[in-house]
Amino acid sequence: MKRIYSLKTLSRTMQSFLAMVLVTLMAVGSVVAQTTYTHTFTAKTWSALGEQSLNGVNWTAAGTATDGGFFGYDNTKGQQFGSGSKPFSALTLTTSEIAGTVTSVKVNTSGANSINATFKVKVGDTYFTSGGADNIAVTNTATDYTFTGSASGNVVLEWAQTSSKAMYIKSIEVTYTPAAVAVAAPVFAPVAGLYYTAQNVAITCETADAIIHYTLDGTAPTAQSPIYSAPIAVNTTTTIKAIAVKGTDNSTVASATYTFPVEVANIAAFKAASTATNSTVYKITGDVTFVFENGANIYVQDTTGGLLIYDNPQTNMISRTYNEGDVISGGVYGSYTLYNGLVELIPTKDLAASTTNTGAVAPILATVADIKANYAQFESKLVKISDVTFAGGSFNTNSATNINVEQDGQTMQVRNVYKTLDMTIPAGFKADVTGLVLRYNTNFQIAPRDNDDIKFAPATLPYTVDFDQNVDPGFVFVNETGNDKWFIGQPQGFDNNKLFISSNNGVTNKYDVNTRSDVLAIRDIIIPDKGVLFIFYRPILADLPTHYSLLPTHYSLL
Repeated sequence: MKRIYSLKTLSRTMQSFLAMVLVTLMAVGSVVAQTTYTHTFTAKTWSALGEQSLNGVNWTAAGTATDGGFFGYDNTKGQQFGSGSKPFSALTLTTSEIAGTVTSVKVNTSGANSINATFKVKVGDTYFTSGGADNIAVTNTATDYTFTGSASGNVVLEWAQTSSKAMYIKSIEVTYTPAAVAVAAPVFAPVAGLYYTAQNVAITCETADAIIHYTLDGTAPTAQSPIYSAPIAVNTTTTIKAIAVKGTDNSTVASATYTFPVEVANIAAFKAASTATNSTVYKITGDVTFVFENGANIYVQDTTGGLLIYDNPQTNMISRTYNEGDVISGGVYGSYTLYNGLVELIPTKDLAASTTNTGAVAPILATVADIKANYAQFESKLVKISDVTFAGGSFNTNSATNINVEQDGQTMQVRNVYKTLDMTIPAGFKADVTGLVLRYNTNFQIAPRDNDDIKFAPATLPYTVDFDQNVDPGFVFVNETGNDKWFIGQPQGFDNNKLFISSNNGVTNKYDVNTRSDVLAIRDIIIPDKGVLFIFYRPILADLPTHYSLLPTHYSLL
């Protein structure tokens, strides 16, 4: 016969032992294992302040910036917030969707060279510490910083700087003990994100017999919301929120946003859709024509306008090369950025291959006054401005410099944006200039593609220079390594201007009939087919104590 004992009939020692075992088993059964949330930035995620989903958890970026801030991406340092000209003095990333007790937050962050910034982590009302301090000094090297503590509530990452530099974040890792729940939160498949084709979203819950309720209008679901029974088809930007209900217990609310490009018909409609940098992705549905590419700068146009597609080297979305006149169909996808007054499209998807070419793109004829008065009409289009006068300066392949030009009292800049120009232009030279019309804040610019886009105006015949009366702006002096150099001016001992050679920077003239002169004086002139006649009038052979000087006083081209 089996003997059955109750706890009551056991000895006091055995009762205490069994009670301790029971309590231990209950404690072990109630332990909830720690879990880790992670996200690594592999592309630009924020193009403007606001909410973004990072590995299924929504984070909100907020901050104080100059001129709207700047957003970018670096392969080593990650998501970029701010720049030297548009810095964030303060920045936060916040989430309320990590439910439980947080014990550790590890963030990889850095700044640009000479950054002077601090970084903190707050959970709920508690600032976590790293190395005994509640903040660290940000450096220009991407570094992992681990902050520890024990708290629950919103997780807030805080940056503040006194410099004007870019700040970066490469990764986030949060270790926490999930809050005990009776019903698991719903899970979405596919996960939230940007999609270019329609999706069927399935919702599941690991809690057996739980009923899933959802909404599509952004409101929080309740037990009275529609019951999920089959995948939900989405083809426009939609936020799905869901809870799982079992008996009287509800899960936490799960949320997923499926983003689709906003369709616009053409370039003008894309530009009209926004007025400031933002992360909305657009699709230009109409055909565009390829005009020019240099590095990350890709220019396209249609009948409504021109557009700069800036393919950031860090993300490099565009894989194909195109020829001038190639027609690109199938859509242009990207977000709107306003860079110092210039509208750019930041691509989020590759462009389709071209199947048609319409030939060389003819520039639009415009005046400087036209461009300044109707900039939007000409922005990023290939334009030709005729008979402008250069203020003088040099271009080279090492730097992007400007030279002012004037036309009928109106001025703008010729800018060597692509570092393809290599020439010196004397003040007063006239030329026709072809290039892409751009803007940098209040400065209107035209960017030639290469030297051939600057065509110097031919001389009007007959062409005459009277050295006695003026200094001809059309002459370029090419001086060799000797001391003797050409000058136009008034040499010592003469009453009027002359064309002469000097060994003392134009103070006196020098011409030795027995010595070769290593200098040239030239005028770049387009010669008519019928030929020319060069005439030097009244050469004066000056008999000086040690040298003879040939001093032309008049020059004509017929």
